[in-house]
Amino acid sequence: MFIFILFIFQACKQVNALAKLRENKLVDKLWREFSIVQHHDAITGTAKQQVDNDYRKRLAEGIESCQTVMGDAYKKWLRTKGNLEHYFCNQLNISYCKVIETYSEFLITLYNPLAHNVTHWIRIPVIARNAFKVLNVDNEKVPVQLVKIMNSTQQIPERQDSKATHELIFRAYLPALGYTTYFVRNTKKPVSSQLSVESKLSHTNKIISNQFIEMEFSHWTGLPVRLTNKHKQITTTFQQSLMYYKSALNYDQPSGPYIFRPEDNRPNVFNFNATDVTIFTGPLVTEVYLEYSSWAKQVLRLYNDSITVEMEWTVGPIPLDNYQGKEVITDYLTGLNNNREIFTDANSRQMMHRRYNYRPSWNFRNTENVAGNYYPITSQAFIKDVSRDVQFTVFVDRAEGGGSIKNGSIEIMLHRRGTKDDMLGVGEPLDERGVDGDALVVRGKHQLLLDTKEASTHYHRLKSLMILNEPIISFMRVNRKMRSKFNLEWSALKRALPREINLLTFEEWEGKTYLIRLEHIYEQHEVNYPVKVDLTDLFKNINIVQLTEMTLGGNMELSELSRLKWKSANLDKVQNEYADRIPPNGLEITLKPMEIRTFKILKSRIKQGPYKFSHIPKTCFSLLSLSLSLSLSLSLCLSLSL
Repeated sequence: MFIFILFIFQACKQVNALAKLRENKLVDKLWREFSIVQHHDAITGTAKQQVDNDYRKRLAEGIESCQTVMGDAYKKWLRTKGNLEHYFCNQLNISYCKVIETYSEFLITLYNPLAHNVTHWIRIPVIARNAFKVLNVDNEKVPVQLVKIMNSTQQIPERQDSKATHELIFRAYLPALGYTTYFVRNTKKPVSSQLSVESKLSHTNKIISNQFIEMEFSHWTGLPVRLTNKHKQITTTFQQSLMYYKSALNYDQPSGPYIFRPEDNRPNVFNFNATDVTIFTGPLVTEVYLEYSSWAKQVLRLYNDSITVEMEWTVGPIPLDNYQGKEVITDYLTGLNNNREIFTDANSRQMMHRRYNYRPSWNFRNTENVAGNYYPITSQAFIKDVSRDVQFTVFVDRAEGGGSIKNGSIEIMLHRRGTKDDMLGVGEPLDERGVDGDALVVRGKHQLLLDTKEASTHYHRLKSLMILNEPIISFMRVNRKMRSKFNLEWSALKRALPREINLLTFEEWEGKTYLIRLEHIYEQHEVNYPVKVDLTDLFKNINIVQLTEMTLGGNMELSELSRLKWKSANLDKVQNEYADRIPPNGLEITLKPMEIRTFKILKSRIKQGPYKFSHIPKTCFSLLSLSLSLSLSLSLCLSLSL
């Protein structure tokens, strides 16, 4: 939820600046609501239910405001006329987009907030009576595949009024910091040629594969047993399944909103067999559906040309048998010997080394062998084999908790429901209800990568960026003749940024200025060299005439910053850490590993008025922009706003 809102907010600021809309009050709306839910009880889910309901209402209103900004930008960029509207479907993850179900022709607009060219697999819920044709901006036909929407998805309460029967799948190519479009038309041709082939497991093991990855499933259990990287000739035993812990009901310290405490250190397995497996095969993707119970299902998905396996899980409503809460996990058990050591990210930046039952700064005596070895995972976690050049990585699409509880494993918490308050302040059990009044149904995705250590290091940063900054999708009802008059693709950049550099912030600032933040996404031991970025002629419609480096928060020029200077016992001189920061030619900058630099750029020949935000200090807005990207504390910023 928070990650989805974050990339909506960043994209909203980008398009408002790039399209010169000046719709600052609408941008401000999401900013205000998002700043409120930076409260520690909002992020962790430890607020009372009525407070959480208010958070959701506020965020929904803020998202709607920002989607208005994006729709206005599309109208300007595409040069549409009349009352054509862009519709955003925020529940595509559950195959729900009611507005397009009756459309025979429509245009899909995809905005890429990253400063890199990306590819992305698009999945659109449709009613598959006839075949579909998808055209790119060059009027070329795009390969498609239709995959049946399973009953488990159709039964999700939020999509009960949907008549969509299949998902239309195709691969999209998006320019850096820009948009592209795809035209979809329902033809009169038979749909059978685009349907996936449905099958069950036979008397032999089933192997799904593409040119990079191979995964084998047991015909006895229906579960995966082996994972292979064909390109690198790496193979490992691989067991993956959904499980659950029973929540501790002890009166001294039960499991609850703040506390994860299982009743037993061994998770419970579902009564699952191979007959509960359904396989869909086609030219673009192969999907293996596993239904553990009526409230726990998953899909293992292998796209053509992908080097990762996608695991989509759906959990809920979790039953409370005999008043017993449950903590649902997924367990990835590999053949790697990692000594139960795992690496997890810190706010999607540095990777932290975690050792089982160990803390680096004190002698740790653990009484909770499962919960005491869980750590926050914001974007990814991986384990390394101590004797082989093999690494297994799991990318998450939201903040989750996990650890390496067994040798060779990565265990991740997916969903929880309890019956006890843990007596730490909430005063309520963790028992959130869905739209139908029953317990909540949750869906998410993991991406799985098996590769060498070096290759994994170079890939995992970019992959995390793409997961946390997915393209923003909208739909517009048009016909082919109307489409021919549109500007179907555009990028704000003349060239993409180097793969080591991420455009963390881009927004209109005061008068003729923009504020940008650039970050080097790799650590020193991953990429041990600085990267230069030349801003000269980088943007198509922005002529930069002056570049001023600011402090990280953007509230003052770096040259005006005065810090305390410390002498070390082994140094004779105080070293100036900012000596090489000022660009020598004014527009070429250098970023070292893990470095973030903030700049105010002055543009020419564009007359614009001041950027107003009610009575909120500009300094606060800048600090918040950074905080939303890095999950920093907002207490100072919010206190300045009151």
